[in-house]
Amino acid sequence: MQIKEAMQLQMDVQWRLHEHVKIQRNLQLRIEAQGKQLKMINDQLQNLNKTICRNQNSNITSSDDPPANLELEALHTMISEGSESTQTAS
Repeated sequence: MQIKEAMQLQMDVQWRLHEHVKIQRNLQLRIEAQGKQLKMINDQLQNLNKTICRNQNSNITSSDDPPANLELEALHTMISEGSESTQTAS
């Protein structure tokens, strides 16, 4: 009888470990997806900063420059949508 109980206990532990591994895998995938999102946002912010600097160097204000405003609006939309999808995935 002890062997049967020991085997059952081992199977229970293995099942729990398997469940923990699945949870960790899902968390890792979410972390990687968020990392990609953050990198994309960072890249777009850098591009936007370059555009603004070029415009300022050309004596053009960012408020008068439609492309910079469009980039800013697109970035704002992407950040809003990204935060909504991240909250939904939680």
